[in-house]
Amino acid sequence: MNIKIIKKSLLTNKMRISSHAKEKMFSRGYYKRDIISCIMSGAITSKQFIKNQIRYVIEGVDDDGYPMVVIVGKHSIHQYLLIITIMPPISKKYRRVI
Repeated sequence: MNIKIIKKSLLTNKMRISSHAKEKMFSRGYYKRDIISCIMSGAITSKQFIKNQIRYVIEGVDDDGYPMVVIVGKHSIHQYLLIITIMPPISKKYRRVI
C-alpha cells in the first residue's frame, strides 16, 4: 500500500475512524479536518506490524499547519481502511517534533 491508495480511500469514503481515534481526537483538540489535512499533506514514514496486521505511520500537518501523525491500517474483516489513532509528534522518532 502507498500514500496514493490511502488518499484515494479517504476521498472515496472508504476510510473509517476507530472509536479509539475519535476519543483521542477530542481529547487532543483535533477535528476531522485535521485528519484530512494530515493525510493529504503527509507521507508514509514507517510501518508497524502489530498482531499480524500492518499499520502505516503518516506524518503530515493539521489544518493549522502544525505537525501531526495519523496511524492507518486495514480493517480485519471489512475492506475499508481504519484510522487507528492520531497524535501530535512529541517523540524524537518522528521527522518533525512539536
